[in-house]
Amino acid sequence: SLPLFRPVVEEWAREIWETWAEPLADEEENRATRSAARELRWQQSRFARRCLELSSAKQRAVAAARARQARKIEEIKRRHARRRDQEAALKQDLARLTLQAKISAMKDELGLTIQACDGQVAECESLD
Repeated sequence: SLPLFRPVVEEWAREIWETWAEPLADEEENRATRSAARELRWQQSRFARRCLELSSAKQRAVAAARARQARKIEEIKRRHARRRDQEAALKQDLARLTLQAKISAMKDELGLTIQACDGQVAECESLD
């Protein structure tokens, strides 16, 4: 008598599953899907915030690097200007020393010429 009821019991079980259990399982799956979707949205917004933070951190780092580079360039320009000024001062000193040496040589030559003239004048006076 049991095998006779088996198809009926299986039919009832299928109907119960389709009526109650399957929709409940679908609802549970929907809840899990919604929860996963919420989690995904939260992760995406967190990721987007982190990207913005990293982007602004990168922008700050780039700006700081550019500022450092600009300071280095200005320091190099100042050093070059100092070197040019030093070179100009050295050239002026060299020109002054060269001129002084020429003047000194001319004075020495003039002194020798004057001595020679004095010698000739003395010679001429002795002839008188």
